[in-house]
Amino acid sequence: MKLEHVFAATNRQPDSTYWVPESDLLLASARSTLIVHRLCPHRQSRIQSFNRHSSDINRISGDKNFIATASINGEIILWKAIENELIQIKHLEKIHSDAIGSLSVINFDKDNNVICSIAGDFSLSLIGINTQIETVTSKKHLFKSIYPICVASTKIHRNNGNRQILLAVATSDFFVRFFLVDKELSAELKETSKIQIGEDWSTSLKFSSSSLNESIFLSVANKDSRVRVIKIFKQAGEEEPSEDRLQVDKKILIEDEFEIKTETILRGHSNWVTSSCWVNINDQLHLVTSSMDKSIVIWSSGNEHDEESTGVWPDSARLGDFGGANMGFLGVTAGRSDSGKLGLLAHSYNGAFYLWWWNQEQESWKSSISPSGHFGPVRDLSWSEDKTFLLSTSFDQTTRLYSRINISDSVFWAECARPQVHGHDIRCMTTIESNRFASGAEEKVIRVFRSTRNFRENFQAITGYNVGETEGEPEGAAVPALGLSNKAVFEKQGKVNADREIAAHESYMEDQFTALNVCSVPLEADLLQNTLWWEERKLYGHGSELQSLTSSPDGKWLASSCKASRQSQASIYIWDASQNGKPAALAKLEQHQLTVIQLRFSPDSKRLLSVGRDRVSM
Repeated sequence: MKLEHVFAATNRQPDSTYWVPESDLLLASARSTLIVHRLCPHRQSRIQSFNRHSSDINRISGDKNFIATASINGEIILWKAIENELIQIKHLEKIHSDAIGSLSVINFDKDNNVICSIAGDFSLSLIGINTQIETVTSKKHLFKSIYPICVASTKIHRNNGNRQILLAVATSDFFVRFFLVDKELSAELKETSKIQIGEDWSTSLKFSSSSLNESIFLSVANKDSRVRVIKIFKQAGEEEPSEDRLQVDKKILIEDEFEIKTETILRGHSNWVTSSCWVNINDQLHLVTSSMDKSIVIWSSGNEHDEESTGVWPDSARLGDFGGANMGFLGVTAGRSDSGKLGLLAHSYNGAFYLWWWNQEQESWKSSISPSGHFGPVRDLSWSEDKTFLLSTSFDQTTRLYSRINISDSVFWAECARPQVHGHDIRCMTTIESNRFASGAEEKVIRVFRSTRNFRENFQAITGYNVGETEGEPEGAAVPALGLSNKAVFEKQGKVNADREIAAHESYMEDQFTALNVCSVPLEADLLQNTLWWEERKLYGHGSELQSLTSSPDGKWLASSCKASRQSQASIYIWDASQNGKPAALAKLEQHQLTVIQLRFSPDSKRLLSVGRDRVSM
């Protein structure tokens, strides 16, 4: 038996992903599991998954090919990426007594790493790990009257030739505080300077890469929708003030060596700025920020080595998602593939991935295939009759369709469609023949869906499988304004009307279906809206939320059950599964005392097996 793929959304945390530099490896957390995806410009595949944490992973950070993962119970695991594989180096238990809120890793050389973390126990922890001789040293700093929110770390080169660790910690009093410590962690942690940041809490701190003679930038993302960029630079002699830029106060970071100042304040988001990362595009430093306003903004620094810089950082590009169910972006990370291609990967509040690759010739960003999966508990699975695709349904209110893709001699698994995007938690589903399925949610109604022409054509193009054409099939489907039912659309550019007149202030809620003509896997934005199946019929009868659904192998019958606290609710309903079947139940089986949790027909479709919470199967 071989694991083929893992479909999962990432955790709802800002730093829940990490792109290993100069490789195709993307690390993403899914509850307590660490999943390693391999990102390629034209395909995506899973290569490894690890379940080493005992609770949910809420932070991932790395430096070069060393990565640390932290969980909500205070434990940290150090990993190393070697030749497209991930190896566990050290498992550190109970570093903090509360959930770890921020994490940063520094790799000094081949063997020495320092992990910086802060948590809800008001502590800042530094852990030095020598991977060659397997030694661990630690140091802890307690904040008494203020709460540490996030931390970032970098290496700083002193005039005496030594390298030290520079820490930046954002605290609840709206300051960013700087600490200096040697890499051996032998001396006490010492606060060297601080700078006030706005009038709201900071959400993310990220240092640009450091070198011997260059300045270092620190990005400070904030809940006030602004991003501050702090410049850390070596002291120089007295200079005449330039009239071309705003003069700001400088502060001493290290006596006779380094100063800090606010380089610029970036205003371009309309909601919380949740995360940031640094990237070089055409040998120029850029800052990438994500926000809950559904946008990713790329800011150009100009020439950071030019002393006459005006300090104006224009936005060179805007990426993101508009409309749909996306509630904004929680994080963004950048990296380069094995071939050197530059990419950006963002994840949304609902754990969905968005991937863009930089097109050097056109100097633009292009959307690409990205990993996908449910962000809520998966409640049911069902294979199609011919085993060409798998359907899954979840408490994230979606039903998703997966299959093996066969494009340009590449074979891999991917999400091909999202037949149902609902307004209630979906509890059960079952396939009927090769192009129909039924699902049940907490709303007590069974909904039967059928595939569309647009899905069938695209599915055959990317997989080589044919799900079968039906008479009078619509082009696609869309959800009407304020509705829950997927209505059929018979035009390639079709609009679905609501069951009532839409007021002027509600006109933005109209959903539009656009036919897809894809030669590859649909992107996240298309999966949300343009791959729906149309709702063929509804079946009413149950008095509580649906619990279990199954269909007979010959496609003639449906059996269903609902949540029950007494015998009168524990009935099993038998339905006609044909397209023009009766809307009422054909039979009602009353034998169980409590909820029937699973149903299954025999291979010859003549018998039905049921299992209930009353500890009875029949």
